[in-house]
Amino acid sequence: MSRQAQGGAYAREAAAEAVPFPDETAHLAKINRTLCSALANAETEVLQLDKDYMGMKRYMVRNRGEIDPHEMFQNELSLKRIDSEGAFAAAFRNKIASLMDSPYFARIDFRPQAEKAADAFYIGRFSFSHNKKLLIIDWRAPVASMFYDCETGPACYYRANGGN
Repeated sequence: MSRQAQGGAYAREAAAEAVPFPDETAHLAKINRTLCSALANAETEVLQLDKDYMGMKRYMVRNRGEIDPHEMFQNELSLKRIDSEGAFAAAFRNKIASLMDSPYFARIDFRPQAEKAADAFYIGRFSFSHNKKLLIIDWRAPVASMFYDCETGPACYYRANGGN
């Protein structure tokens, strides 16, 4: 095989190995790292709430005859609060876990009329925020309707307060 043919073969192999959308691949990797971190934090929170709940239950069982009615009432209220927080934390953890398989399925770039740069919106099964920044929007959000209803080019969506 000539050197020119070898060079051409190497170039084709390199092109085949090149990532078609490197920016999107990097963004997906960043989202996956963020989701992993959020999942670990959510799991820690669920375990801590479970530990708190079980500790309070043990305290109430061990001291059943010694706890006055007011303290028993306060402990029962605390158990209900912890149970409610635990259910919310477990549901949040489960949402994050389900996003791990496929964080989002679409992207739209939207530029408000008054702005020069477009914002990228990633649409997924659930919304996901990290550090007060919305990273994935729920497919049912008003801005996501643009993915389903609009073609490429000028478009708009209607906000809940009636504006567009």
